[in-house]
Amino acid sequence: MAGGSAAAGRPGTMTIRSMRETGTYINERPRIEFELTVEPDGLPAYELTKKATVPHTALGSLRVGDGFRAKVDPEKPESIEIDWGSPIRGGDGADDTADRLDRLEVLRREGAITAEEYDRQRQRILDAI
Repeated sequence: MAGGSAAAGRPGTMTIRSMRETGTYINERPRIEFELTVEPDGLPAYELTKKATVPHTALGSLRVGDGFRAKVDPEKPESIEIDWGSPIRGGDGADDTADRLDRLEVLRREGAITAEEYDRQRQRILDAI
């Protein structure tokens, strides 16, 4: 995130309430607008609208109700640093493994991710079962 202030911030989580594609790509990575619930450890949760450029390796983990670990700057709540490598499954218990694998397969077929990224994300999805 801008300024890097969240890097020294408080650990927490962010949960996706909704998301939409913006049509913008940065370095071939999609820019997505998220409606989030941010929960800094030890502080009250809050809602935030945030645009983020998502790495291809995290696309298979984007699902409403799920989220990621993050660091939050308590003095600037809009400044969060999302740890795309640390997805968190939502608490609803819904198992959409097949859907996530299907979406990942589409990304591979469309050439949006490399074979190596596909294999890594496929294994990550399967390991979460």
